[in-house]
Amino acid sequence: MTAPTSGLSIGKHKLEILAWDHVGLQSSYITNFTVAPAPSGPVWPEGSTLSASNVTSSSLTLNWTTAQGATGYRIYRDSSVASSVYGSVYSYDIGGLQSDTTYTFSVEAVDAAGNVSPNNPATTVKTKAAQGTTEAFRLQAWPGFLNAGFTTRVGQPGYDRMYDLYNDGVIDGTDVKFVADKVAG
Repeated sequence: MTAPTSGLSIGKHKLEILAWDHVGLQSSYITNFTVAPAPSGPVWPEGSTLSASNVTSSSLTLNWTTAQGATGYRIYRDSSVASSVYGSVYSYDIGGLQSDTTYTFSVEAVDAAGNVSPNNPATTVKTKAAQGTTEAFRLQAWPGFLNAGFTTRVGQPGYDRMYDLYNDGVIDGTDVKFVADKVAG
């Protein structure tokens, strides 16, 4: 037997059920129960995920499914807030990461009242190892003078170094040898 109820306040209640049989004998059953508040805040649907794409040695893109009731999301990197985005945004580019390093990311949904979601999706990602350097080399030679210059790029743009090599001796192709970033004669 079921009986709908309404108007019960949040908290503990006692329910007593009385029953009589056809000859008038009474039986009773007493039980206690608690009415919990309705969940508030955004909710991640079952199967919600957070994934990483476009993983490089220093950046990646996070992608997540939509949380119900969210007006924004907080992105966490290793338990610290990395950024916040509006509720209509479901991906975020993370930069400034170290190469060959493991990070844990999670996304927390937030509603307009500031309530946050439980059971946030998370993922662990390892950035790629840094690739070797790239070099642009230029060589200018005149009788009695050699100018060799190159730019070495390591990692992100902005880590450039410029070198110039000079030799006032006679150049015959064997007097100056360029090895990595050192000059040997």
